[in-house]
Amino acid sequence: MQVTFAAFLETDDEARIWEAVGHYRERYQRVGKFENEIIPGIKDVLAHCVESGYFLSLATSKLESYSRDILAHFGLSEYFDAVHGSAPDGTNADKADLIRHILASEPIEAANAVMIGDRLHDVAGARANGVPAIGVLWGFGDRAELEKAGALAVVERPSDLASAIEGVLAAEPILPS
Repeated sequence: MQVTFAAFLETDDEARIWEAVGHYRERYQRVGKFENEIIPGIKDVLAHCVESGYFLSLATSKLESYSRDILAHFGLSEYFDAVHGSAPDGTNADKADLIRHILASEPIEAANAVMIGDRLHDVAGARANGVPAIGVLWGFGDRAELEKAGALAVVERPSDLASAIEGVLAAEPILPS
């Protein structure tokens, strides 16, 4: 959030950036977090991952408390073994830091993990920790952004995700960048 608002406001004034973050969070807490929509087919993919025995951890730059509320509101909590996000002070807002935190606190090894994300920050954060990444095109990023960041696969539909995960897990481990 801080990086996004700094770029959007074209400033490095910390007070102004945190003021913008505060305004955003106030609205998001009240209504914004419930304005999301579930991507058609995503529950099927999550169910498949659970049935396959995968440990699922949400890794989001959103505030962790908001993420838990969103998952509960949309009936998705049951699919996740862990939920990790940023703290109000910005801790773990950087995706590389967040993934490092998850690898240190959950029963997950980088070589057996896959990061799934829609933006270059997801892919770069994964690569910084030796975790392969899959880009998805139902979010905010596009194919070029995800491929340039180093996604090992890019999928267009949730129905393609399970086979992409299996393919990436079968590949050689990557070294942290």
